[in-house]
Amino acid sequence: MLFYLLIFVGLILLTGSLLVLKSFTMKFNELIGMTIIVISLILIAAGSIFIPQDIGVYLLSIGIFLFIVGFIYLLFKPFHFVNLTGLLLFGAAIIISTIVISINYCNSNLWVFGDNEFGQLGDGTTTDRSVPINLTNMIGIKAADAGGYHTLALNVNGTAWGFGKNNYGQLGNGSNIDSSLPVLVKTEQRFIALSAGLNHSLALDRDGNVWAWGANDVGQLVASTQVSFNKPFRMEAISDIIAISAGAKHSLALDNQGKVWAWGYNEQGQLGNNSTVNSSIPVSVMLPVPIKSIAAGANHSMALDEEGNLWVWGDNSYGQLGDGSLTNRLSPVKLDTINKITSLAAGENHSVALDVNKKVWAFGGNKDGQLGNGTEFDISLPVPVIAEDDIVAIGAGGYHSFYVTEEGNLYTFGVNEQGQLGDNTNTMQRTPVFVTHPVDAAYATGGMGHSIAIEEYTPVPLIPAIIIVAILLLLGLFLVWL
Repeated sequence: MLFYLLIFVGLILLTGSLLVLKSFTMKFNELIGMTIIVISLILIAAGSIFIPQDIGVYLLSIGIFLFIVGFIYLLFKPFHFVNLTGLLLFGAAIIISTIVISINYCNSNLWVFGDNEFGQLGDGTTTDRSVPINLTNMIGIKAADAGGYHTLALNVNGTAWGFGKNNYGQLGNGSNIDSSLPVLVKTEQRFIALSAGLNHSLALDRDGNVWAWGANDVGQLVASTQVSFNKPFRMEAISDIIAISAGAKHSLALDNQGKVWAWGYNEQGQLGNNSTVNSSIPVSVMLPVPIKSIAAGANHSMALDEEGNLWVWGDNSYGQLGDGSLTNRLSPVKLDTINKITSLAAGENHSVALDVNKKVWAFGGNKDGQLGNGTEFDISLPVPVIAEDDIVAIGAGGYHSFYVTEEGNLYTFGVNEQGQLGDNTNTMQRTPVFVTHPVDAAYATGGMGHSIAIEEYTPVPLIPAIIIVAILLLLGLFLVWL
């Protein structure tokens, strides 16, 4: 994207240079106006380079103001109408450029709220936030995930960023120092998906390779040593992966054949291989059917098959498997109580599912109201969340939950001690509450005590925009030159 930004800046500077040449044949009054125009173009180009920093905004604003002043000045001086039309085309090109740069490079679509003890909100502080704040230093985010006390964000160009707790290197920037500002994950690799666990992180590249970094005390990174890693390394044990999900200390991966792989901590059977032995190499989950979606909770796992059936395994101490019992499952069991499921999410000790009728179901731990059914009792069978109609996305944090409506409205429920519900209180909510920002949410998810929400991001296609700007500038230059 920087390449296209430089093209915008280059076009503006080229036009300014040609106007300087034209100024040598002008009268004194005309020269004053044209000088103002040229200065405005230079300021606009400089402002575009420094966007989204404050200095960039200031330079753009001053440049646009001077362009208007120069144009008005020439409007009342002996300057031919055709020449003024050319300047008007310049103005249109600049306005379009500014709008495109603003949408593509200045608008952050990542919102954060809740616990910020380790800087996991990425706002440069360690202050908890009970209302969502917009991370203006994060532009063009296509995906993000909240770990235990750290956050990962994926830019549209495939670069990964991390912020928050980093004692095991889970930010992937080559250090073990916490960061309250986003730091770039130290790799040349470009990713298409990220997933954050309690203290470890996973990423997926376009070729289906899984990359991992952070804590490895129980083999959650698929490494022969228990040493943690503060930079990404590629896991060579599995390939052709299309989805990843990190639990507290275990990990899941889904390959292009619908097969699920698991590794790491397994004391509650969360690896689904009919064992309770930890594994530092991926093991095949004992699923009898192809899978299309996966989700890892703290110590339990979930999978969705192509028919919309939900499969669950692992820790069931709070009924988070939804099978009507509190018995751990060492291998997957199919839930017969709900079907036609389209998406799923897993928290610390609870689970959330969305069906084809856009109805939300929840089961498991409910001491903090994270099931959203108006009670505080754990429930081992799926119960409907007291929700709006037309739900399109769901999410789960440690002890809180989310859903997003078709209109982009975000609702939260559950624990709220650190403001992770974003409703400007610290009061637990047993039923969903509306969150005012973002106004056009795509989805939300949470860590142990913090939350993140992604707003719909639709960048302006740059190549058509550049062509339009170039035509306007060249045509404008031609008319000014006459």
